[in-house]
Amino acid sequence: MSTSTLRAPVKTQTQTPFVRLGTFLFFVVFLALLGGRFTLDRLSPALPAIDLRLLFVAALTLGALLLILSGRQYMPTKVRAPAVGIIFVWIGWIVFTSAWAPHGARITDHMIDMFVLAVFLGLAFTFAAYLPASATERIWTWFFVVGIIYFVGAVAIGPDAQGRIAAPGGGPNVFVRVMILAAIAAFFLNVKKSKRLPLLFIPLFALGSALSGSRGGLLAAAIVLFLAAIPLARRLGAGKVIGLLILGGVATTVAVVTESRAAQFVQDRFIQQTLVERYESSRDTITDQAWEMFNAHPILGVGMDGYYAIQTGPITFAYPHNIVLASAAEGGFIGVIVLFIALLVLLRAATKHRPLPPGAFFALLAGMFVFFASLFSGDYYDSRFMWFFLGLAAIEAARPREDPDPATTTLEPVRRGP
Repeated sequence: MSTSTLRAPVKTQTQTPFVRLGTFLFFVVFLALLGGRFTLDRLSPALPAIDLRLLFVAALTLGALLLILSGRQYMPTKVRAPAVGIIFVWIGWIVFTSAWAPHGARITDHMIDMFVLAVFLGLAFTFAAYLPASATERIWTWFFVVGIIYFVGAVAIGPDAQGRIAAPGGGPNVFVRVMILAAIAAFFLNVKKSKRLPLLFIPLFALGSALSGSRGGLLAAAIVLFLAAIPLARRLGAGKVIGLLILGGVATTVAVVTESRAAQFVQDRFIQQTLVERYESSRDTITDQAWEMFNAHPILGVGMDGYYAIQTGPITFAYPHNIVLASAAEGGFIGVIVLFIALLVLLRAATKHRPLPPGAFFALLAGMFVFFASLFSGDYYDSRFMWFFLGLAAIEAARPREDPDPATTTLEPVRRGP
């Protein structure tokens, strides 16, 4: 007579409902983060000026509740990555500085920014911690496809008055971030998925980055490439590295010899304006203003959006375009310390276990790229992909290496003899 049964994992070819719904919600979070700030009236003046991010918050919250309530029996073991909690300490401090923000500060707008940032990141990390690696790794396919779409859209629209290109709904500094992140995605797809085709798009993304005219974005990419050159080359292999160098060299030579518009733009933007004319896009002025505010209020800062509110006369720049300067000027010494502690904690969590799995390694590259890019452009909310990828790197690094994939695992009874 057989005894009571035990349950053991049996591989099947179908995903659990939990993984399917969780992956869809993870994709929606990706779209919400990618979309930035967007109101309905931008689609048509007849529509109300409703912040679409709030609609995403409502939809994702309902989706998360549905996922938890209906998928309890499918929920796998959660990946423990407590380091991601430090991100919300930084967000909390920036919000807290609103208590002493000067008159004229746009508190409501920034409170909404920080609220939706916290919700999006919290949900993204929750989904990533419960989903298997095969689901979270789809972020790279999504970014690769988005990079192609952005490039085609930017070329179709054409350059602006300065000759710079950007996709609809975002400026050149946003565009260059998408291009570089898409290039990192192409590397991941080759290393982890053994797909050769994505590497052929690297020159395309490089061209888009150059035509964006974003000197800060390209410098950020160069810094990350320099820091990660050896481990990246080891993962790719000598043959692919040489092939990419040859492909890039041929493309550059053709562009220069034919005196293409791209080569002329690079010559004017990066050599003539930057090296010869010393054009700095007023970043020196911004730095001086932010530093003066920090010196005047070194401990607590001037408060949320104080950089905008304290300026006198015509306001050329509404924020410091540097996440460190912004944290210092508006959050004081405490703001800077919390920012760097958050970065160090996440870096430690992502690199604690060696060798780094591909998901953690490339997410770390992406997060550090956005950090360096955030030293030249963007406000608090524009740092969202920095926090997203650094948090994802910490989660992927903490994931058990030999863990059954819940995406293809079901439970079946196993009978034992008498």
